[in-house]
Amino acid sequence: MAGTNNFLQWNPAENNMLTDVQYLGDSMRLNGATAQIYPSNVHNKFAYQTTTFITAMAQMLANRGYTVSDSSLSALISVFDELVDKSGATMTGNLILNGDPTLALQATTKQYVDTLSCEVKRSTAYSIGDIAYSVNLPTWARLQCVVAGTTNSTEPSWGTTAGVLITDGTVTWIIDDIRDSLVVGSFDYSHILKTGRIKANGSLINRASYPRLWEYVNDNSLAITEASWANGMSGMFSVGDGSTTFRVPDLRGQFLRGYDDGRGLDTTYFTGTTTSSSTTISAISIPGGLTTNTFYVGQPISGAGIPVGATIASIVSDTSITISTNATSSATVTITVSSRRIGSMESDAIRNITGGTLKMFGCSPTGAFTVISGGSEAVGTGATIGSAYINFDSSKIVATAPENRPQNISLIAQIKY
Repeated sequence: MAGTNNFLQWNPAENNMLTDVQYLGDSMRLNGATAQIYPSNVHNKFAYQTTTFITAMAQMLANRGYTVSDSSLSALISVFDELVDKSGATMTGNLILNGDPTLALQATTKQYVDTLSCEVKRSTAYSIGDIAYSVNLPTWARLQCVVAGTTNSTEPSWGTTAGVLITDGTVTWIIDDIRDSLVVGSFDYSHILKTGRIKANGSLINRASYPRLWEYVNDNSLAITEASWANGMSGMFSVGDGSTTFRVPDLRGQFLRGYDDGRGLDTTYFTGTTTSSSTTISAISIPGGLTTNTFYVGQPISGAGIPVGATIASIVSDTSITISTNATSSATVTITVSSRRIGSMESDAIRNITGGTLKMFGCSPTGAFTVISGGSEAVGTGATIGSAYINFDSSKIVATAPENRPQNISLIAQIKY
């Protein structure tokens, strides 16, 4: 509602008044009034300029609903006090700034803040990997774009669970817990299956349901064929059906071992047939049901008839390989390879146990050895000597189980997705 104003302009018709040029050089304006008569045309110019400005200011206040009057000085002071509230005030309309700030304490626009903020924006295009936040998410949560597109005009309901995929227009977000320091693809062990994790149990899973994990696998060339995965390589990912699925490693009941990387501690013994002046080793037999699928090109190999420094040159089949230099003899020999292919699974094994016994009268076996039967054996013509069958059973002195294993604790193996 408009207010009122009783301030009026002096001489609006501009009669008997100096021009701007005359007023500019007028000595009385420059030096002030003297004892001489104050010319009316000078006075009219002075009063015209002064009242014009005051009247314009008063009318502006009236247009904003104030009562502007010369009847009360205190009321007029109150009007001006309301104009500038140093303790803070609320604007009822928009204040449009003409540019972005250049100094630390300058005011800024929402547009400028939005360009710096990671707050998820409406009807905006996002690319895979983009990060955003929302005031409607828990403080620990952030969003990562896993399917590129454009956000909806209204914000979706996010929920409060990490690892969940959320559709927002044509964009798909995954909710991350910023308190979780693990990166996608990392293995973890826990009493429970944590949010944002999937069990490392060898399952086939959908690529669309776990887009970041599949991207990690694909970018790092970690997916092998299903046949290779099932043939001793269950510590790797597989390509699944080749289009919509992939398989995760199966770490259930397994101990992890650091990659040997040329140290020479993780070695495998197997038998194979070498041929003189040939690089082929055939008829390979590896203990524990393994095949050459767990070998890799460049792997160090040694044995009788194999030159020092030789490495595996190619994997021909499950029972045949070629090496980097020709063998020097033809024989079936015990061969050693150092290290193993990353992700390969190896059955349990122990160091070889050897021994012997001599049973004579008055000798009593101890430890793992026991006498299971006694008798006599012929020695020469018509003579006999006492004898016995000796049994070896390590369970008599150490704990035994269906596998070789150290003392351990069982936890859930899981993968960050």
